[in-house]
Amino acid sequence: MEHFSRLPPIDISCYQWVCSEKDTNLWQRQALAGENTWVLKPKERREMFLGGHISLSVPTTLDDIRRAAEEVWRRLRFEHPEISLASSCDDGGKCLIEHRTPRDDDEVRAWAKRTVIVKASLQRVSFSDARSAISQRKPGKGDPAFVYLYVQACTTNPRTTSIGFTFHVDHLCADGIGIRILAHCFFRLLAAELSAVRDQVREEINWQRIAENLPPPWTSLMNDNQRTNGAAFDDAVRCRCALILGASVCVVLSTFRFSTFI
Repeated sequence: MEHFSRLPPIDISCYQWVCSEKDTNLWQRQALAGENTWVLKPKERREMFLGGHISLSVPTTLDDIRRAAEEVWRRLRFEHPEISLASSCDDGGKCLIEHRTPRDDDEVRAWAKRTVIVKASLQRVSFSDARSAISQRKPGKGDPAFVYLYVQACTTNPRTTSIGFTFHVDHLCADGIGIRILAHCFFRLLAAELSAVRDQVREEINWQRIAENLPPPWTSLMNDNQRTNGAAFDDAVRCRCALILGASVCVVLSTFRFSTFI
């Protein structure tokens, strides 16, 4: 009978987010499983791209699109702080995942202006051209996530309904499904922001509470009496393997009509 090896005990506390004793704005946890692989790879080997096109229902100016995109990216920085994760290794060689709390809203707005790039284009920009242009551009130091929007508009009519987009994300921050979820959140909020009154008062964000939104390590989701051997464990492993190898996953983002490429 086929058996799977018993797994060593997991000390869940090692992987919880902990505030640094030396810097109260720095949160760290030990890297988990495949995260160690990405931490040790050079940054250019960790790049991931998601691109496509969207169509707006109402013609909109480039300036309004830029303003709305920066505001949405600012909100996502708080709601999904993993888009600003970093990594390091301690003196003992352990790989660490890190998040730094922004000083204030001005710092985040400067980050949004740096990482949201909106450009006008007279013609539709292909995914390969967009990816090539991004690769030639030197990203900001330590910024693991960027949004590029290519607004198709002619000089005689500055309003447009056609936008090409490319998300450029460090694989440490998201996987293939994660980057699609990020795109869904971004465009859902962008639709609402473009429909909002231009001068309405924006919600204030308490950036000192951003650590509350850090994604928990998957080890914290395990049962206290998690089985790591025996017949039930063997059956569960075989069942999960069948699901992973046999399933075909399709993610649909319904906020806009658009196509995507990775």
